[in-house]
Amino acid sequence: MGGTYTHVVADMQLYKVVLQIKWSDPERWKNLVLRPGGMHMLMSFIGCIGHLMKGSGLEEILSVAYGGVRNKLNGKAWPKADRGLRMVAAAILDDSINCGATRVEALVDELEKASQSPTGRMWIDCLIMPVVIIHMFLWAEREGDWLLHLYCVKQMLPYFFSAGHWNYARYGFWYLHEMQGALPDAAKEMFMRGDHVCRHREGVWNAVFSGQFGEQTYIRYRKAKGGRVGLTLSSDEVAGWVLSYHICNMVSLSMDNMFQTNDDENAGTEMKRHKEEGLKRRIADAVYRKKIKDKLKQHSHPFKATADVPMNIVNGRLASDQVNVMDTVTIGKEMVNEFERELPSGFYKPLKKKVITLETIKKGVKIGDKTVYDMENLYGRMLVVSQQRKLDLEKVFAYELAPMPFSLFDEMRKGNKAVLVSKLAIFTPSFQPDLTIIHVDGNAKLYHVTWPKSGTVGTFANNFVEAVKDNHEVLVVFDQYRPDSIKTHERERRASGISRLDIKLEMNTPLPA
Repeated sequence: MGGTYTHVVADMQLYKVVLQIKWSDPERWKNLVLRPGGMHMLMSFIGCIGHLMKGSGLEEILSVAYGGVRNKLNGKAWPKADRGLRMVAAAILDDSINCGATRVEALVDELEKASQSPTGRMWIDCLIMPVVIIHMFLWAEREGDWLLHLYCVKQMLPYFFSAGHWNYARYGFWYLHEMQGALPDAAKEMFMRGDHVCRHREGVWNAVFSGQFGEQTYIRYRKAKGGRVGLTLSSDEVAGWVLSYHICNMVSLSMDNMFQTNDDENAGTEMKRHKEEGLKRRIADAVYRKKIKDKLKQHSHPFKATADVPMNIVNGRLASDQVNVMDTVTIGKEMVNEFERELPSGFYKPLKKKVITLETIKKGVKIGDKTVYDMENLYGRMLVVSQQRKLDLEKVFAYELAPMPFSLFDEMRKGNKAVLVSKLAIFTPSFQPDLTIIHVDGNAKLYHVTWPKSGTVGTFANNFVEAVKDNHEVLVVFDQYRPDSIKTHERERRASGISRLDIKLEMNTPLPA
């Protein structure tokens, strides 16, 4: 900054440390302008969205187009997460736009109507509006718009508090306060000109976060082949390499301009397109958008949900009365105001989460050594899903009932046959009825036939025949499991961890001892 002020950008971990040093001696460090990295702030903000939308059905919808959704929603792969969230938001708003809400005023009216339901308000405040904030934040960085940058940080704060990202909540508030009220005039003038961002080359809409610029240049090449990592620990060597980097970069850019070639896609253009605007990316994004739209059509639209509590739009799960994620923005603003009122003494005061998301919905509650399932909620969800998807309940309940609906769950709870038998058993005096036919459970009888210590399969077969022989006609019945049987899961459970061995048996095959 002209030699008067030193502008330092760091991730949150380093920002906290440097800020403590600056606070320890304000007079000495008065010319140090310290800022948290915008890229890391954006990653944390995307992580807030992922946390607040847990259990809402967002992960299932994104998974049809992207792999590793959880890693994206925690903010790590933020460019892909940004594209995915934008596609979901666009798919949700697609119906409203197709219905004629092409003007901003009409779209706002549609959003206000949708926010009347808890589910609609949750998706608007926790996904659609944050996506808008993300793109305003990126706009501010690409154009070097300082005032828009500060506005976006202010809009992010309630989400940091609501999602429990305490470092960005606490220090983000301080950063905004310092930049708005304590920034030196000379530094403010530099930032208003857009000098708080970096560019790899001249042009418009091509600025990047200062932290991202460092990741793409010094840090990237220092760790790459031929960099300083692994070559030397000498501070003088490292300083020489860092200070000479900008000279090498200028030579590299000049060589690029001298021998610039245009490929088919960029033929006739003076500026190279960003890779996000390339043909392959546009084709891939079109495929992903279609997949997300098709997936969304298969489930309940968040704007058309009529339940009195938030619901998962994919599986129809209803939230309990404790869930308040639909009030995220209101709760977040209240936490920001409470934090501000307690400053400066309450800066390090422990903060507690006040927003409860749909992630708290569980299939069962552990009570002692047993898990209790709320079947009433299960059938309640089925009723809600049937209303949203226009299912015929008469057809649904026409199928066999099981301990847990076979068509809805991958795993079934194992029943206790001994308890069932004790409940069904009826003890009566013994009598000798007039028998004509005797039915024998072949599978059970196999376990009661004497196994010969030595012999063949034929020996065992003869023992079985002798065991079931009677003066009356005998019918031996064996179970047969079809692939679509409700017992399929039980067979898979029994076979888990056991390797299968096929043996061809003949009458003279020796039996194992």
